[in-house]
Amino acid sequence: DVIDLHSGGEDNIFPHHECEVAQSCGATGEAMFARYWFHTRHLMVDGKKMSKSAGTFFTIRDLLQRGASPAAIRLELIRTHYRINSNFTLQGLKDVQRQVERWHRAAQWLETHAAVARPGPGPLETALPKFIEAMGNDLNVAGAIGILSEAVGQLPMDQTPAETGEGSWAEDLAALRRMDHVL
Repeated sequence: DVIDLHSGGEDNIFPHHECEVAQSCGATGEAMFARYWFHTRHLMVDGKKMSKSAGTFFTIRDLLQRGASPAAIRLELIRTHYRINSNFTLQGLKDVQRQVERWHRAAQWLETHAAVARPGPGPLETALPKFIEAMGNDLNVAGAIGILSEAVGQLPMDQTPAETGEGSWAEDLAALRRMDHVL
């Protein structure tokens, strides 16, 4: 079958991706391999090319041993637009780890208060269409992350929510889960 999205590094366009298309189309009999292709720029480490000898090379296992969560590693790697070089740093990884933990606390708060009524649409429910729009704008992951972070910051997590209104926090929890699923 034709896949929806295929990505790879820009340095693999020729000949690797051309060969991949030829092999896949030949094996499947399909006229195309993927509906959409995008090619990422390079991943730098501390502003330099990745290199074991220079100490700018990490494995996932290395990062997990340093206390990073898989979600934080993923977020650090995708938070830069794919058309520009990404610069991986350990400080950046620490920063996104805090961000992931903040989102996790928001999810826990929403789970605890899911059945509680809230006045009007909640911040995450309101943010979801903006998040989708950002992702639909040439995979603007950075913009989508900003929208999600701003919405999480509007949750009244430091207080007991008022139990009045037409909606419930369950709608915000559902919106958060949809955004999390994408990221």
